[in-house]
Amino acid sequence: GVGAAPPPSATPAAPPPSTTATYVVRASDCLWCIAARALGPRASNRAVDAGWRAIYAANRASIGADPGLIHPGLVLTLPPLPAAR
Repeated sequence: GVGAAPPPSATPAAPPPSTTATYVVRASDCLWCIAARALGPRASNRAVDAGWRAIYAANRASIGADPGLIHPGLVLTLPPLPAAR
């Protein structure tokens, strides 16, 4: 007889693949500016403050110890940022 074929690999309804946004640092950029741009004009200072910290945490290995020192051409990973409140 013919052996039973394995069932097709049924993948559970997984969330869509996370599209990780990236951002290339430009000459006049700072993490605050990048977070503010990502969050949009309605973001409060508190949201932007949390946003730049999230960006820094996600990119600490490539940024280094000083979040105020980022170089043009550096590619940053933009994590999902906190809601603009």
